[in-house]
Amino acid sequence: NYYDLVPYISFSRDDLEAEFGNPDLKAATATNVDLSYENYLPNVGLISAGVFYKRINNFIYTESINDFEYKGTTYDAQTPRNGEVANVQGLELAFQRTLGKSGFAKNLNLYTNATFTASQTTGVRDGENIALAGTAPIMLNASLAYDAKKFTARVSFNHAQGYVDEYGGDAYSDRFYGDQSFVDINAYYALTPKLRVFIDLNNLTNQPLRYYQFEEQYTMQMEYYGFRAKLGVKLDL
Repeated sequence: NYYDLVPYISFSRDDLEAEFGNPDLKAATATNVDLSYENYLPNVGLISAGVFYKRINNFIYTESINDFEYKGTTYDAQTPRNGEVANVQGLELAFQRTLGKSGFAKNLNLYTNATFTASQTTGVRDGENIALAGTAPIMLNASLAYDAKKFTARVSFNHAQGYVDEYGGDAYSDRFYGDQSFVDINAYYALTPKLRVFIDLNNLTNQPLRYYQFEEQYTMQMEYYGFRAKLGVKLDL
């Protein structure tokens, strides 16, 4: 992000928050190694597994600075910084399958995948080995779909385990993004080859956005966006 290199300072006096750029940022470079296996199943299916390793030099993270003082006013500030080295390794698993050969089941399809990630960094705080910001340890996705000639419906589940989002001056000041789990339903019916009626139902569980500091019981911010529904007609011209 080239904007991070600009030596700017931005203030929000109402919230007492500040952001400033860092013209001394270095470009991050990475070395990647991947190994994967795929097995195609009869009756339209796939099993796959993969392992990966990534080494990132001069990785960029967002640092939170408490009690940043400017012209007599104290702000909570954020700025991009370079770390030294981040090591990321993980496992990816996926499975998809048509659930039958005839009847109702021939139109049912199951899709699942999971990613397990571990990371370590140096250069954020002396003597500490911290997980790479923005890296969820576990991500799970699953969907069950019915796909016929005129009608298609899908139920989806997505989960991401909480992870460190911003580093503070010490472990007690680190900000974390909380666990997220979403359930969505989407469907449409084709009235003609170009005209469809559709419905989208999102966030059925009313999953909030949540940040916490240091440990889960110390909530910093929580926002509920609620269940959302959309019903409409789509015409392809």
